[in-house]
Amino acid sequence: MFRKNPWLYVLFGIYPLSIFELGLSNISTIKQVLLLIIITSILISVGYYFNFLNIFKSLIVVLFVITPYVIGKLYGNGVFNT
Repeated sequence: MFRKNPWLYVLFGIYPLSIFELGLSNISTIKQVLLLIIITSILISVGYYFNFLNIFKSLIVVLFVITPYVIGKLYGNGVFNT
């Protein structure tokens, strides 16, 4: 099973670490992607509502949400294991 390393907390913080663990969970991939789409759309819609996001910053928000998930998926598949 997944052992929590302290460098993950330093690198990602607590919120992205939960997205990292989503990549390791037993939930089906379609449900995981649906959760990511919902989280990303909420963040982008709130940003546009308060008028502090533009197209470039929206891409950064998407990368901030997707990157920990992808790293968690790769870690779960054994890519980072030595």
